[in-house]
Amino acid sequence: MMKARWIFKMIVGGTLMVACFTALVMWLWNLMIPELFNGPILSFWQALGLLILSKILFGGGGHAWRGRRNCGPNRWSDRFKNMTPEQREQMKEQWQQRCSMWKSKRSGGETATN
Repeated sequence: MMKARWIFKMIVGGTLMVACFTALVMWLWNLMIPELFNGPILSFWQALGLLILSKILFGGGGHAWRGRRNCGPNRWSDRFKNMTPEQREQMKEQWQQRCSMWKSKRSGGETATN
């Protein structure tokens, strides 16, 4: 019974959030676009369609970390702690080479030496 209430609240809350966001987009569009660019005035359903189209084309929506594993703040520090001093030095040299490669591309092809 409690789970059904929670699901109902989430559905109603999500619907209200989408409706409010759509109304905001419609209001901002109708406030700016017709005056600035002589564009059309949008209805609520056109604004909702514009939001859905932008979601399809540009993605987003807070799922940036989906599928990325071991990208937490401790990932590199844990790896670094488990390395031998030789491995640490080798890793530092590799990153210095990578960074100097980017610096050399920006400066016009000259190679940077450290």
